[in-house]
Amino acid sequence: MRPEILRQLLFLYPRAWRARYGDEVSTLLASEKLSPRIVLDLVAGAIDARRSPQPIVGGGVMAHAMFRCAPVTASKADLWKSNAVILGGSLATALVYLMARWQHRHGSPYLELLVYSGWPVSMVLASYWTTLKRYRRSTRFALMSLETVVILAIMMGSIWLASRL
Repeated sequence: MRPEILRQLLFLYPRAWRARYGDEVSTLLASEKLSPRIVLDLVAGAIDARRSPQPIVGGGVMAHAMFRCAPVTASKADLWKSNAVILGGSLATALVYLMARWQHRHGSPYLELLVYSGWPVSMVLASYWTTLKRYRRSTRFALMSLETVVILAIMMGSIWLASRL
């Protein structure tokens, strides 16, 4: 991979991350050919590193942060709320789907949107208490709304395309 492209991609990462891992990643990718998969992987990694930064102490990630599935700022109560939203939202959309399917026995391709979007949208809503906790309330709602719209648009587009094939 050309060093200038790799340098630009690594610039997307936070400064502390680049200081700790930049040389190692550069060495690993120096012999690789540039591909959309590598670019997408690096961009997604940079987004993750900025959205969910992990504390870097003494040149390494702290052990307690490394083995947690939730952000360090999330309390047990926050995790319970988050899990309740995921489970409750998934069950609620499944029940709404079953009732709607019973009412409209012939169904509609767009009715399937309820089945396919229940869990992902619940995950986005649950992020209010976990990954988005450090942001202001208005920012959390804006991010959750945007993510939900993107998920629903992708799913609606997929269903529309599948119904045309």
